[in-house]
Amino acid sequence: MRRVLNKCAVLPFHRGLSTAVAKVHLPVQLSKQLVQSGSDEVEEIMSVKGPIFSTSVVGGTMAVKRTAELIPLFTPAGMLEKCDFSITLNTEKTMATISCTTAVKYGNGDMEAMTGATTAALTVYDMCKSVSKDGLFISEIKLIRDSKARPKPEQPTPPNPDKESTERKRTPRDPPTEEMPEPKDRTPKDAPRPEPAKDAPRPEPAKDAPRPEPAKHAPKKEIKDSLALLIERIQKEEAEARNKNVR
Repeated sequence: MRRVLNKCAVLPFHRGLSTAVAKVHLPVQLSKQLVQSGSDEVEEIMSVKGPIFSTSVVGGTMAVKRTAELIPLFTPAGMLEKCDFSITLNTEKTMATISCTTAVKYGNGDMEAMTGATTAALTVYDMCKSVSKDGLFISEIKLIRDSKARPKPEQPTPPNPDKESTERKRTPRDPPTEEMPEPKDRTPKDAPRPEPAKDAPRPEPAKDAPRPEPAKHAPKKEIKDSLALLIERIQKEEAEARNKNVR
């Protein structure tokens, strides 16, 4: 039986694909707990913590996304575009084979695939050890497919039949045989231009014109008297205001 989760769509051929495999040997006691659920006859092992295989796929997917944080000095080649897990049980139902396929835009994704398969196998081990540790071990982790990303070849543009038909119909224009008459408003090219008058007299300003008289200012004595009256008025108003407040 085969279990496939986190399935993605088919990617273009120029993306790099890598597949890693991890095998986990299960004890005999766990094989008795296998149950069938769903219409696709998917086999699952239920433990105290929950479904083992579904949880392992979640843990593997999280590890694939954080490969650069788990492995020091590892630089991801590009953006992760695919993460596919499949879990297969043997006929005796004592061994689970976990395969992880990843696709990276500008690299091969080998480290992401191996990290996902390893983490998924460790998740199965962690969830099964509470039942029994006899015969529970991880046998091998290896990379079975590694294809590096290739540049996408340039496709030639198909010919456009409509464009060719329009180009064939076009013909060069015939040159004009008759000379066009010149417009009447235009002056002939060889006609002399009128020169401006050089000795024309300029108008002189009138000498006896009356000049405007400057404005007369008020004498200083009137200004002083008006200021004194204004000060007396202000003082009277202040005195009246004080008397009202005292009352």
